Amino acid sequence: MPKITPKDLVERGYDKKAEEYLRKYRSSSDADKNTKKYLKKLVGLLARGSKILDLGCGAGIPVAKFLSQFYKVVGVDISTRQIELAKKNVPKAVFIRKDITKVSFPPGSFDAVVSFYTIIHIPREQHKEILKKIYKMLKPGGYFLGTMGVEELREIIEEDWLGEPMYWSHFGKEENIKMFKKVGFDILIAKVEKEKENNEIIKHLYVLAQK
Repeated sequence: MPKITPKDLVERGYDKKAEEYLRKYRSSSDADKNTKKYLKKLVGLLARGSKILDLGCGAGIPVAKFLSQFYKVVGVDISTRQIELAKKNVPKAVFIRKDITKVSFPPGSFDAVVSFYTIIHIPREQHKEILKKIYKMLKPGGYFLGTMGVEELREIIEEDWLGEPMYWSHFGKEENIKMFKKVGFDILIAKVEKEKENNEIIKHLYVLAQK
């Protein structure tokens, strides 16, 4: 039998649990509130009509839905079901089903790239290349906004994430900040936020950086 890859676990998990994930984590949770708080900071920096790429867009809520009020939004996600939901939830945006490690747009295509709770589902050895790709796709002066890991975690598979296996992998806060700087970004904000998830306190590093 072929080996099940991290990509397979993430794709299958979100295909099967897209609706439940949206209802439980992306509608009224701490994560949802923090996401909106940082999106408002980005809106304060970008001109109306700017073009934004949402990597790991999920069902389009809250990120693409919020941003599409002001900007031209392109969303990308590996999950077919998530993309189906996103097209219904945010008809003003454009959505593409694709592995974000394989996404390619011409240099300088976007004024901002956002990516919440997504890069941490990819083996951390690939994170620097993803950031390099994001940097290249941004216009000069463009922004990245998203979440990264806080603690060192080479990889883990949780067997019961909403009833399905799920994969995570990330560096710690300091290594993540160094990685952004090595790629060429200027760090504007790098703040750890605590969020309640399944009666546990989870930490994420929110990063706002500029090319």
